[in-house]
Order: sequence, then structure tokens, then C-alpha cells
Amino acid sequence: MAFQGFLRQSTAVDILLGPFLDETTGKDAEAGLTILRADVKLSKNGQGLAQKTEASQSQADGSDGYYNCVLDTTDTNTVGQLTLIVHESGALPVRLDYHIVEEAVYDAMYGGSAAGPLLAAGTLANVTTTATVSNDVTTDSASRTASKADVSALATGTNVTDAHSTTDGKIDTTDGLIGTAQSDLDKLTGTDGATLASAQGNYAPNKVVPDAAGTLASYDPPTKTEMDSAFTEIKGATWSSSTDTLEAIRDAGGGDATEAKQDIITTHLTDVKGTGFVKDTNSLVDLSSSADVNLTTESTIVRSE
Repeated sequence: MAFQGFLRQSTAVDILLGPFLDETTGKDAEAGLTILRADVKLSKNGQGLAQKTEASQSQADGSDGYYNCVLDTTDTNTVGQLTLIVHESGALPVRLDYHIVEEAVYDAMYGGSAAGPLLAAGTLANVTTTATVSNDVTTDSASRTASKADVSALATGTNVTDAHSTTDGKIDTTDGLIGTAQSDLDKLTGTDGATLASAQGNYAPNKVVPDAAGTLASYDPPTKTEMDSAFTEIKGATWSSSTDTLEAIRDAGGGDATEAKQDIITTHLTDVKGTGFVKDTNSLVDLSSSADVNLTTESTIVRSE
């Protein structure tokens, strides 16, 4: 029993069976055996033994007890361990172990011009490179250029070079976005670095911004204390919340201010003024200052019955 090597998945292959030795002496080669298809048993990944699928008979390869055996694509269709057993009458049993790998893996190791599992010194392949970025993000162009150079220094293999190319493109994209953001920031602060508060004379947080003419530039909003004091003066010293609110005054009566009553009052005032009334000459003030005023008083006596 010995490991014979790797076989390519689902690929026909010729293998060498042996050595077949005499079961009595344990050392003499058995060169005249007839090894049929049914004599060659296969186990795939430790499963039950079954005859090989390929139908040909194994042929002796010289006189040293070795025989050529053909396996077809079905015999090699399962990735993993393949065990082959042959026990012919008069000879000791033979067991061979192989490992079947996927086509791409086999070709990478044994295909034409394959570099094999170990590459030539100084090269890298199929390596995923992860860049670690510090918490301190530098936005100046010189530092970004240096970072790109560090990434370039890692690229010594084809796949890493491709990864670097992608990373390099992303750095360029980030560089452009930072430049755009800086340009937008310059529009807010000015190229001289002045802050918004000093560059904009009317900028002040939590203040009323004046109009174009600046009419509200000196506006000083009242404080709560000032507002409370003003309302106290309006209410008066004896103001009561139960009797002196506008609602309480309205509900207290003392007059009927409906629209009908207002019309009556208007009619009486019209009668008092007269049809020829002129406000600038016939008002009570004007009449009181006039020397020629004749007042006629009409009295009506009402006697009770």
C-alpha cells in the first residue's frame, strides 16, 4: 500500500499495477497473470468496492510483475481519495491509493508551463492584499501620492498588480472627491481662509438676519423679563385673572354690541349731526369756540297721571 500521486478529475488515465509477487515466496514476480475488469476494484472516498467502469483487461508490462491498467472518466469522476485493489490467485494482493483533484487544480500543478504549487522566488499569485488605513486621514496631495507609491511597492505578482491597479483607481477617485469638497469649502470660507462669520457681516447664529437694506441690523429683541414687565403695565396693578380678562369683560355685560345695536347708534349719531354737518366746522369743539352760537332748548314735561 502506497500513495501513488494525484489524478485529474473526470479524465481517462493509464496507471501501473503492481508489483504482483508470488504468494508463497513473497518475492518472485508474477508476470503471467490474467487481470480482468472485474478483478480491479475501486473505492471512492472510502465507499464500498466496485469493479472499474473501463472494460479492458490489464496487460503485463514486461516480466517484473507490473501490469498496465486503464481508468476512464467515470472511474475518476469523484474528487478525493481513490483506492484500487487487485487480488489474483497465486499472487499477493496489491493496493494503490490516489488522490483525485479538480481539473483547474491539477492543471495549475502539472499542466504545460505550470509554475506548480510553489512559485518562483520573489513572485506572488492569488494573494488578496488588504490595506490598513490609519484613523488620521491626510488630505494633502503629497501624502496621497506617497500612499499610492506604497501600494505600488506591494505589486510584485500579476494578481497583486491587478489588485493594485484597482486600489490605485479608487485612490484617484477619492483624490478627486476631496478636491471637489475643498473647492466647495473655499466658496464658503474664501481663499484667504476667512470664516463664514467674519466673511458674512450679517451672519450671526440665533439672530434675525436683516434684509438687503439692513433695516433690521440694529434690532434688539426683548428679553423675557422685559416682556413680563410690559404685560404687567398693560394689565394694571389691580388686574384680576378672574374678572379682568377680555373674555370676562365681554361676559360681564354693560352693553349690547350686536350689529343691530350698532346700526341704531349710527342712526342716532346721524340725527345729532344733521344733514349739513361738516366735521371741520360743526364739531362740538368748533362750536364751543364760536361767538355766534344760538342754542334752542326744548323741554317736554311729562306728568304722571
